[in-house]
Amino acid sequence: MNRALSVQEVSPGVFATTRYSAYTDEIGALNFPPNPNAGDTTFWPAPSAGLRFYRGGYEWLVSSQDRADLIASGVVDASNFVLSPAGQGFGEGGFGEGGFGD
Repeated sequence: MNRALSVQEVSPGVFATTRYSAYTDEIGALNFPPNPNAGDTTFWPAPSAGLRFYRGGYEWLVSSQDRADLIASGVVDASNFVLSPAGQGFGEGGFGEGGFGD
């Protein structure tokens, strides 16, 4: 079965790839919404607390620092990134017209 690779920060600045990650591996990741069960970490541990997790099969918007960290770790190279067109965030472009934007 073809599966996309996920990239998980295992310690600050150190990334690893995994093909079959559990959805719970992303709990606590900096680039995900807050852990809804943060008060009950004995039942729902947050394995990525304070680290980054990029679920495979998706396109991620990353900062220039995240890009540099990922490339420096050796799990990706510059060919894995594309420059997003200027002005294509949520405040501009097709989503930015009318009630959604400026």
